[in-house]
Amino acid sequence: MIPSSWPGSIRLLRWATLAASLGAVGCTLGLLLARREMLFAYLTTFAFVASLVLGTLAFLLIVHAMGATWPVAVRRPLEAVVGTAPLLLLLFLPLLTGLGELYPWVAGKTALLLHKRPYLNIPFFLARTAICLLIWSGFSLTLRRWSLLQDRAAGTPLAETLRARMRATSALGLPLVGLSMTWGAFDWLMSLTPAWTSTMFGLYYFAGAILGSLALL
Repeated sequence: MIPSSWPGSIRLLRWATLAASLGAVGCTLGLLLARREMLFAYLTTFAFVASLVLGTLAFLLIVHAMGATWPVAVRRPLEAVVGTAPLLLLLFLPLLTGLGELYPWVAGKTALLLHKRPYLNIPFFLARTAICLLIWSGFSLTLRRWSLLQDRAAGTPLAETLRARMRATSALGLPLVGLSMTWGAFDWLMSLTPAWTSTMFGLYYFAGAILGSLALL
C-alpha cells in the first residue's frame, strides 16, 4: 500500500502496472506456446508469492500474540504485504484451467491413487484452497483494519481495547494459519507427486515462508 503523499508513488504505480501487463502478456503467450511448462512455472511463482504473504502474516500474528512493542516500527510494511492476501484468490484462478495437466491424481487410475481419492479429488481440493484463502484474507484484513483504527484512536480507551483484541485474535489465528499453510503446501506442491508423502513438508514451506518474509521486510 503506497502512501499517496509519497512523491514517487504515482511513478512506482505506473511501473508496477506496466510490469503486471507485460507479465500477463507473457503468461498468455506461454499458455499458447508451451502450456504445460507455463502452468508449472506459474504454480511455482504462485506458491512463492503466497509464501511471502503467509510468512509475513505469521510474523505479524506472532508479534501481536506476544504483545511485543518494538515491531510497531515495521508494522506498516508488514500490513502492506498481508493486505494483498485477497489477491491470492485472483492469482489462483489461472491454475484452475490446468489442474489435470499439473496433478496426476486428477485422472489417476492406479490402486494407490484410487486409495487417496477421498482426499485428492477436485471438489475437496478446491474447498480446502477456498478455506485457506478465506482464513488468510480474514486475519490479514482484520488485523490491518484494527491497527489503522488504533492509530486514529491513540490515547483513548479504544486504542487499548483494540490492542487486546489484536492480541487475542492473533493467538487464535496462529494455529489456524499454521494448519492452513500446511494444507496449502500439501495440496499445491506435495500432491504434484501423489505417491510420495512427507510429514515435514508443511514445516519446510512454513520455514521458507518466514525466511522469505523477513528478507522482504
